[in-house]
Amino acid sequence: MADYREAPLATRPKTLDPAEYFNLSLDQRRAEEERAGLRAQLKRQYQMQLNNPHRKELIEDPALTRWVYARTNPYNHFRATKKTSLLGGLFGVVPLFVLYYVLKTDRYNLRPSPHPYPGANQGPSAHINNSHPRSIVTHRSTKAAALAEQGEPTTSRSQSK
Repeated sequence: MADYREAPLATRPKTLDPAEYFNLSLDQRRAEEERAGLRAQLKRQYQMQLNNPHRKELIEDPALTRWVYARTNPYNHFRATKKTSLLGGLFGVVPLFVLYYVLKTDRYNLRPSPHPYPGANQGPSAHINNSHPRSIVTHRSTKAAALAEQGEPTTSRSQSK
């Protein structure tokens, strides 16, 4: 309890106040002893019912009944706060926008390179402009354009006729 850190939006419980650890009044000690005695009595009564070999009916535990009710009906007592609103937006709205962006953008624009293997643009055909898979520039026309820039005659079939 010595390393208890206070929550940013909650106050320190009175039971964790260091000034209240040991200097309790007689009335407070008596009240705590009565509560501890009542807890022990209820625990003993529940254990007697639970361990009864001649038991025919179910044991009604009001705390368990309240817990089950709270678990099955969470929205009756829901209160919107900043935290719940932020978490609802984070897990409810943001994934929709992310999915829309991923599914509607061009997949080729998101790739760093059109080739799946590193170094695929190296070698004898490295001068070919294959930057985009949908490119309509073919190998021959690119080679002919490169030769025309250098001033060399082309030997392509389409230009020799």
